[in-house]
Amino acid sequence: MSSFSPRSVSYTAFIATTPAEAWRAITDADRMALYFGGRRIQSGFEKGDEMRVFMQGGVLDVLGEVIAVETERLLSLTWHVEWHEEMRKLPPSLLTFRIEPSEDMVKFTVEHGEYQERLPDASLEDSRNGWPMIVSSIKTLLETGKPLSIQF
Repeated sequence: MSSFSPRSVSYTAFIATTPAEAWRAITDADRMALYFGGRRIQSGFEKGDEMRVFMQGGVLDVLGEVIAVETERLLSLTWHVEWHEEMRKLPPSLLTFRIEPSEDMVKFTVEHGEYQERLPDASLEDSRNGWPMIVSSIKTLLETGKPLSIQF
């Protein structure tokens, strides 16, 4: 009998902002578009809700489901890339945002990894390379009002 032990990558940044503003950055379509290459998120952000991320021009990029939510503290969702044929063949992954108040800032952690099935090493490597850029852009946006210039 084999047991599945999910692998993941994690990235944490301390951001001089409030939990409310950090939450808004990950749940508001207009805010996300600023730091995530024009991509816009769409969901009701209740457990069981569908979540969609659209690229500029309205192309569906990511499809998922809200797995867990604690407003301004935790958002966990499945993440399945739809726009790329090879990525569509992969199983959904699990993406979790954690927001923890810490004096006059928040500890902002993104964890991305396997959900119910094994992912190829290359997929985890993409997460290992991509999320630090995205989190850095969120941090810069929330602290300066302007995101990093990241191209996807």
